[in-house]
Amino acid sequence: MQADFEASGFIEHRGSKGTVRERDLRSSFLDKYLPRDVEVLGSSEVVDATGAVSGQCDILLVDPGTPPLWAAEDLRVVPAECVHIVIEVKSNLTSDELRSAWHSVRRVKALAKGAYMTETGLVRRTLNVYGRDWDHTPTFAHVFAFDGATIGTLGDTFAELVRGEPDPALRLDSVFVLNRGTLLWEEPETHMIRGVAREGDFVCGAEAAPDEVLMQFLAHLTMELNAVIPRRFDPRAYMSGNLGEARYKWTFDW
Repeated sequence: MQADFEASGFIEHRGSKGTVRERDLRSSFLDKYLPRDVEVLGSSEVVDATGAVSGQCDILLVDPGTPPLWAAEDLRVVPAECVHIVIEVKSNLTSDELRSAWHSVRRVKALAKGAYMTETGLVRRTLNVYGRDWDHTPTFAHVFAFDGATIGTLGDTFAELVRGEPDPALRLDSVFVLNRGTLLWEEPETHMIRGVAREGDFVCGAEAAPDEVLMQFLAHLTMELNAVIPRRFDPRAYMSGNLGEARYKWTFDW
C-alpha cells in the first residue's frame, strides 16, 4: 500500500492526484482491513431529513444497507442516519488545509440524525461519547494525509480549532499524516490514547513511521465501528407531500 501511495505522487495534476490517493486509501487499505459490516464510499454527499446537505465528502464509512437517495457514476447522496465515519483525505496537509477539513466535516457532523424506526425491544443500547449519552451513533470524523506540515505545527492549528468549537460532537476527532505522525487524544491519568476525546483529555501529537500511522488509523476506525448502535433507517422522514387524494376505500370484516 505504501508503494501505491508513492506511485500516485508522480501524478502532477492536483485533482487527479487527490482522486487516485482517495481510491488507493479505499481499495488498498480500508476495503481490505475494516470489518465486513461496513461499506466504504467515495465521492458522496450527505443529506438529512430537514434538507440540509454536506459538501462532497472524500470517504464515508456507512451501514452496508444504506439506500442511495440519488446515485450517479461518480457521486452518491446518502442519508445522515446511515453514516458512521467521514474521512477527509489530503495529499499535503498544511494548517490552511486542516482548517478547511475541519469546516467540511463539521457540516457533516451537524446534520440531524432522527429518521429511525421505533425501538420495540426490552434492551436498548446507548453510547456515551462527547460527554453525553446517545441512542444512535454520532458521526465520527478524521483527516488522513500523505504528507504535510510538522506535527507540532498541525497540533497548534488543531488546538486552536478545538478551543473555537464548544461542542465536542462537532469537532474533527483526530489527524493521521502518513509521513509525519498523528494527532490523537490522551487521557491524563492513564495515558490511554483515543481517537475521540473525553472530558479532560488533551491533544497528543506523536511523530511516527508510516506503518505505525496506518495501524493507529485502522485501530481507531475499527473501535469506532465496533461501538456503532444498530438502528433501522426510516425513509419516510425524507418523503414530502402525501400519496395523493384518497378517492376509493375498501373495508373488510376482520
